[in-house]
Amino acid sequence: MIGHCDMKENTTNRVDVEELRRWKKASNPRMQISKLPEGKLRITANRHDLELDVRFLPGGKVELAFGSRSSTRTYISGETKACGNGQKFAILAASRRHRSKTFPFFDLPAELRVRIYEFVLSERDGYGYVTCIHPDQVGTHAPHGVTGFFVPRAGPFDFLSVNHQMRSEFAVPFFRAVDFDLAKQSAFASDLEKVLCFLQGIGEIGRSNIESLSFVWWMESWRTDHSASQKLAADVSKLIKACKRLEFLGISIPKRKGLGSHKLRSCHFGAACGFSHLRSLHDIRGISIDSPNWKLSEWLMEGVTKPKKDAGTGSSKIS
Repeated sequence: MIGHCDMKENTTNRVDVEELRRWKKASNPRMQISKLPEGKLRITANRHDLELDVRFLPGGKVELAFGSRSSTRTYISGETKACGNGQKFAILAASRRHRSKTFPFFDLPAELRVRIYEFVLSERDGYGYVTCIHPDQVGTHAPHGVTGFFVPRAGPFDFLSVNHQMRSEFAVPFFRAVDFDLAKQSAFASDLEKVLCFLQGIGEIGRSNIESLSFVWWMESWRTDHSASQKLAADVSKLIKACKRLEFLGISIPKRKGLGSHKLRSCHFGAACGFSHLRSLHDIRGISIDSPNWKLSEWLMEGVTKPKKDAGTGSSKIS
């Protein structure tokens, strides 16, 4: 948008050059004045869509050109008016930007976004979170990345398909709020290796924030050889120890697997089914062990509830 106007000299309203520089530097830092070719001056302001080019022409004329700095589709509207008995001439220009209807969610402060995620979780109370972890997602080559992949993107959480940033931010309150009960899924009930893949798959964010976890401590290979899969048991225990916020750990040891008090003697506890690695877990405030062998349960609890030098209050349960 370009406008021309005739100017009469008015020395009473002339602004000293040094005064202009001082105003530009201190009084209004949001505005910038730049010199362009052909004697033009460009005036811009932070967070404003329009820019103004001023050029003084011969014959007492001044050219004013308005332009849009918006990256979206724009057009400019304007109006002119004379005032002061012809001594002043004003132009009002406005950018009619086609603004997106998408809410700028990621422009909100991070703390506010977290509060919104927490509100969404509170509204979804009772939703079958564990069913979001389909056994088909858990393979023997689970990713070892930072964010993991066991954050649901279906049902009430379909908004997480927006982008990676939203899933990463949502993961923190998600893992803190959800009770991950893997024992309720049959695919996890007889395969400690899938529990290992789950702990690997939730990534560093998941392990740093998960607060409640339950699963079955069992491998089918232990049915014929209680000394098998010791490394697997050690790896699971190591990842559980990396869950620094874990407040509840529920362990179920299955029945009819040759682990009852008449089958498994106390002298064999340390070498059987990776129980020595399970017994090495400490620093968890609440632990529940459900076992068909009450002596085994007591032996495990003696290990996991060993007092620390400055341990706080904890809780445990044997059944």
